Amino acid sequence: MALVTILGLTGGVWLTTATLVAPIAHAYTNRATITLDRQPGETYQTLLRRAEAAARAATQQTFDRDLLVTDVSVTIVAETDEGLIAPVLALAVSRTEWRRLPDPQRWSTYFENARVLLRLDQPTATGGQAAPIPVSAPVPSLPNVDAAPVVAPTP
Repeated sequence: MALVTILGLTGGVWLTTATLVAPIAHAYTNRATITLDRQPGETYQTLLRRAEAAARAATQQTFDRDLLVTDVSVTIVAETDEGLIAPVLALAVSRTEWRRLPDPQRWSTYFENARVLLRLDQPTATGGQAAPIPVSAPVPSLPNVDAAPVVAPTP
């Protein structure tokens, strides 16, 4: 009988504690990928500024919208009219860091190869094709095979 009473009291205390104590909040990281279309005639620097603005807005909206988000990770991808796609920047920041300094340049990793992959800031000829780059390097001459071999004298 004593065992039943002890188990009953323990179960009652556990049940009371479980119902009165608020559940533990689960914090998490929000991840997003945003694609920007390159505007006609847009330079890489202009595209980069738009990417930073988009990353800043997405980060701020995420923290404002969901109080349980502790970290935000935003990747900005650019796409050209020719169908070329490359990541431009990735922003990763915690809520505490963002509150202290909400600057996308501080928390972003920039992918400098995006300029080459997207073929931005290159001169273009008509028709959207890349203009050929003239090469003016001299062509190396081949050795004369008819010449007599040079033999070093022996001592």
